[in-house]
Amino acid sequence: MGQLQAAYQIDSIHDQQNTKKQFVGELTIGLRVDTTFVLGGLESRIASNGSRYLVAQLKDRTGTIRGLEFDRVSFGDLPPVGSVVQVKGIVEGARGNKRVKIASIMPTSDFYSHDYISSSLRPLDEMSKEFAQRVKSISTTGYKQLVRCVFQKNSLYKRFVEAPLSDSGALAYRGAALERTLKLCCILETLCRLYPQARKQLLMTSALLSEIGSVDSYELGATIISTEKGKNIPQDVLALNRIESIAENLSSQGAALAVESVLIGTGQNTKLALEVALFEQARCLLEAADKAQEQDFSQGIVGL
Repeated sequence: MGQLQAAYQIDSIHDQQNTKKQFVGELTIGLRVDTTFVLGGLESRIASNGSRYLVAQLKDRTGTIRGLEFDRVSFGDLPPVGSVVQVKGIVEGARGNKRVKIASIMPTSDFYSHDYISSSLRPLDEMSKEFAQRVKSISTTGYKQLVRCVFQKNSLYKRFVEAPLSDSGALAYRGAALERTLKLCCILETLCRLYPQARKQLLMTSALLSEIGSVDSYELGATIISTEKGKNIPQDVLALNRIESIAENLSSQGAALAVESVLIGTGQNTKLALEVALFEQARCLLEAADKAQEQDFSQGIVGL
């Protein structure tokens, strides 16, 4: 897990080095703009003098700003909504608001998705370290082997660290799956102190694997995209499929432990009623909190 953690940290250095991007939240009146945005909306309008002009909604992870282009010659080659565009212009004030007076707007493929998708309030590298420590703390060899086998590819681990849990709303941010996994571990740890007879190693393993289906449900581009699998197959089933495929390459004992951990997470293990009950209670608490967070998010009370 140390190598996976290092692989993620190297990639995350971009957030500290990215000084070229001008973010919406940092734009001030009079500032010249030469940067990229996600095109959130686009339409042509007619001014009072009869001339046509372009209105664009320009977005990144810090917010949205309106852009206007008054001297556009052609309206037949407009970039599609949802694409990333390179915008040049100047920020001006209008009726107490800021907007970008656009000199040019062109599609571009030169962008970094982290600039446009919100992240967890917790640093991803910090959560990655905590996840690695959680794996290290598993004392049962078979369970530890299973978790390491699931996350053995650096590319998969990186996708998991950054995975969202929705393509819209309060859980549509980088790191949502990892954050939820760690919260589930914390809740189960507390429950295990209250019920010391529970099989803690099994519960921790089930928690660490519980959100692995997110890597098959969503992709990160300029926006969060639901995959075809994600649209048609529940995330729990995608997690089950991935773990079962890994179990086929384990020893018979390892495979048995894999099935055991999966059945705890899906509530189907009738032989371990206490563990199933504790896992379900932990998940119910998280789901209730997520639902409340979604409600607050929709009302504009909180946001990322």
